[in-house]
Amino acid sequence: MPNYSSQVILCIQGVSYLCGLILSLCVCVPMAIHQEHFKGHCLLFSTGRWQEADGQFKVDWASQAYCNFTIFVAVVQFVLSLCQFVRICKYFKRGTDASFLGAFVDVICGVLITVVTLIAALFVTCGFKVWCGEMTRRFQTCQDATANDIDKADGIDTSGFYNQMFTAQFGIWMSFTAYCNALVFSMVKLCRYHHEENLRVSMAKERKRLINEDIVTEVPVMARDETQASASRRRRRGDRSSGPPPSTAPIMPPALQSEDPDQILSVEGIDNPGAPGAARPTPPTAGHAIPASPMDTPPSPTGGGNQIRLSPE
Repeated sequence: MPNYSSQVILCIQGVSYLCGLILSLCVCVPMAIHQEHFKGHCLLFSTGRWQEADGQFKVDWASQAYCNFTIFVAVVQFVLSLCQFVRICKYFKRGTDASFLGAFVDVICGVLITVVTLIAALFVTCGFKVWCGEMTRRFQTCQDATANDIDKADGIDTSGFYNQMFTAQFGIWMSFTAYCNALVFSMVKLCRYHHEENLRVSMAKERKRLINEDIVTEVPVMARDETQASASRRRRRGDRSSGPPPSTAPIMPPALQSEDPDQILSVEGIDNPGAPGAARPTPPTAGHAIPASPMDTPPSPTGGGNQIRLSPE
């Protein structure tokens, strides 16, 4: 949905093309009537001489291309203005606007029609001035020649040439103004589209630059984290390869570390000294070391009962 400024520009363009449509008729119709009254001749840039005998004007007719070119430009203006006006009305009704390509085409068409309109306007203005210069050699004003039959030999009707040329001259210059106005706003629209496109490209480049900077910043951090993780793994592998930590189990006295079976004293029933047949432990003598309680005695390697190892005397 275009914004308010786009709608205003679109409306101004539509009004300009509508004016060009109407003004093209103000050029085409009078010029066609003029050629009909002048029997296919064109008064633009035509010169001649006044005859003293009968007061007739012996005309040296200029090329018909001046009038034909002006009529052709008016027809092109009519067709182009009609198409552009209908197109802009559709845009305005739908609430949309032309694309960048459409605005570019509008500018190209506007430049071409403005240039040819200017050329046609110069033809009409300068050519009519040359004709009026010849008329003022006999009459006080150019308009006074319309009341006289100045060229009976060619059978032309000069009764309305002044109004016809004046209307065509007015229409061609006003249409030139309308197309200049449409061209200006078409260029404004094109410049706005170009600015928006440059802005999008600049934002995309800036976004890409920021992304690249973030990547460059994250790479050292990731490398540092990877280095720390590798060092930690190496330390863990080094700890495992250095062997298990020293045992914290209590060291048994030498008296209990003897492997001689003769030194093992069976103490079955020591937990129940009052039981019949229970062996009474021999009181310790010098050189013997007996744990204070059965809980302090390590289990026998043979797994049979509670045993106490005694060192030899």
